Amino acid sequence: MLAWFPVTAPPGPLAFRAAVPVWKKELERRGIPVLTRGYVRTLDVVDGRLLGEVGFRIKPRRRVPPGSRRQEMAQTLFATLECSARDDQAAHRVFRFLAELGFRPDGLHLERYLPGVADRDLLMLGVQRLRPVVANGEGGSSPMASE
Repeated sequence: MLAWFPVTAPPGPLAFRAAVPVWKKELERRGIPVLTRGYVRTLDVVDGRLLGEVGFRIKPRRRVPPGSRRQEMAQTLFATLECSARDDQAAHRVFRFLAELGFRPDGLHLERYLPGVADRDLLMLGVQRLRPVVANGEGGSSPMASE
């Protein structure tokens, strides 16, 4: 389960970085153990400001603080790529690479800020395999041709 908090920030690299420890401490202050360092999502740009969410994985069936929202998640396979904060083409390269391997984006698109690193983050894309892997295990990760 994820607990999400709304955030806004001026546009720029790693725009929501300052909000991550603030909301983590708020969960811990309320006695809710945090299971991850935190995730961020940019949802929109309104009047020149980024609108997004900062989220944390917490144990199922926990109450979330007022003003936050909970999201139940099924198990998800993520493709990840460490990116420069100023690399606005990273997601496009990942999408092309995933398509070549027989995957497509499916569901969540998250970022995780790396501790102690001010100029890079981890892009995380939920993915789903489009084609099954060869049954006998030969061919490594190459997908079978579509029928």
